[in-house]
Amino acid sequence: MVSKVLIYIGAVLILAVLSLAVLANSMTKPVGHDEQMYCTAGALLAQGKMIYRDFSYVAQMPYHPLLYAALFKALNTSYYLLTGRIVSVVCDILVVVCIVGIYRLIFKPFVVTGLLLGLGASVLWIFNPLVDYANGFAWNHDVVILCVTLSLWLLLSTDLRLKSRYWTGQISTIALETRNGRAVPIFSFSDLLHTPSKKTTKTNCTITVVIRIQLAKVRSTPIRATFQYLDFSRKSVDNNNHKDKVTQRITTS
Repeated sequence: MVSKVLIYIGAVLILAVLSLAVLANSMTKPVGHDEQMYCTAGALLAQGKMIYRDFSYVAQMPYHPLLYAALFKALNTSYYLLTGRIVSVVCDILVVVCIVGIYRLIFKPFVVTGLLLGLGASVLWIFNPLVDYANGFAWNHDVVILCVTLSLWLLLSTDLRLKSRYWTGQISTIALETRNGRAVPIFSFSDLLHTPSKKTTKTNCTITVVIRIQLAKVRSTPIRATFQYLDFSRKSVDNNNHKDKVTQRITTS
């Protein structure tokens, strides 16, 4: 019978190989068609620009370029594309760890079986053609998938206690504020988040109100962003018209 120590060593080696595969996949891809949008938004924010007001970013949520801006600023780097892709690589590696952790929780009485199934699921996920195509670019998909996977792991590992539901809601909010196209799997968590706990009725009402406010905030972000950009565009047109009138007056005089 193979000892558990050897199995764990083998699991670590497999995770290391998968991590190298993720890194190689990212670093050998040609430039993607949307990477310039995400990297440029992060670079402009790092320069002190205001998202939605100083440049157009209407179709996307704000957290991803804010993350890029923080990294660009902290690292003091101009290698925007490389930094963005490394962020995606780190997220993909952490997703693999979360998948293994989820399977170990599901098959908790069978530790070795859960570990092997988790590794098998990770291999299937990494080498899935759709995942292989999307992962590794400086896009916001990888951050969102990490948040969703981490939320599920947290829910399964803490038996839906109040504190775990709070942090799951926070992580889900980060995912939604990064890319609202992933709302369906995240909103499916809301039923679990609203499951009554053993706490008092007042506590249950409080956590429900907090979650509702967070979800309402996320749903309204694209609308608020659109109005901010339209207002900014209107002011820009008014300023340009004013400049044209001033120029005409100077020319005629």
